[in-house]
Amino acid sequence: MAAFLGWIFGWESVAWQNLILFLAVLVGIFSLRSARRTERQKTTLAFLGEYGNSETAKNGAKILNRLKDGDCRNLSDEEKSIVRDFLNHLELLAIGLNNGIYDEKMIRAAMETAIVRFYKRSEGFIRDTRLRDGDVREVAYEHFEKLALKILARLKNSR
Repeated sequence: MAAFLGWIFGWESVAWQNLILFLAVLVGIFSLRSARRTERQKTTLAFLGEYGNSETAKNGAKILNRLKDGDCRNLSDEEKSIVRDFLNHLELLAIGLNNGIYDEKMIRAAMETAIVRFYKRSEGFIRDTRLRDGDVREVAYEHFEKLALKILARLKNSR
């Protein structure tokens, strides 16, 4: 291809051929990056659609919104199970963000305040989960916690 263009335009030198090849590679790289970004945005929209229609999210959010100061001691076993499922859902979201599966800008725009609110309301639950049976499980919901704290820090700095 480069040789053909070189022949048409009189660019028979190796420098012109290399320039055309370099430009072709650049176009390929930009196309791949654009395709990745578009795919990440599609995946994010699919997650947000699932999240909005999820009974787990609706029920978990309802229970957490009822809690005062994150005190989960008065929750029934069934309610604790629902909250656990909901927090697992948010943990998977945070893991997806860490690994570049979801678009962070879109998630922040759609869920930033909700993530912070759910984290604040579930802190006691998370703490109790980590201290279950005297065994400290510091990894329980760690990605969700890091995401919420990152958002909180950014919100505080933007004020």
